[in-house]
Amino acid sequence: MGKKIILKQGDTLRKRITLTTVGTGTPVDLTGYTGYCQLRQKPGESLILTGTVTTGGAQGTVVAVFTAAQTNSLALGTYGFDIRIESNDDRKTLYTAEVEVVKPYTERS
Repeated sequence: MGKKIILKQGDTLRKRITLTTVGTGTPVDLTGYTGYCQLRQKPGESLILTGTVTTGGAQGTVVAVFTAAQTNSLALGTYGFDIRIESNDDRKTLYTAEVEVVKPYTERS
C-alpha cells in the first residue's frame, strides 16, 4: 500500500484530497460524483467500517471521515483504507493506505 496512517483509537480520521488536472492544476469538476470510504482487515475480507465522503463539485475536493465514535469501536491493529468516487459512467479509487489503530496515551478519567 505504501502510505501508513497512525490513528489513535477514538480520534476522528479525516482525509481531504483535491483532484487537479496534470499540467494546468485546474480542479477536476466532481459534480455528479458520489463517494465512499471503507476500512477492511484485508482486501476482499468483510467490511469493518464505512465512513462518509463529501465531494466538492467544481472545486475538485473529496473529504472522507470516520468519526471518533466509529474509531473508538475499532480493535487495535492494522486495516486497509480506501476512498472511491463514482458517477454513472466512471469509477476511480483515489486513495489507498494502511491504518494502524493504536491506544491513546491519554485517557479520560
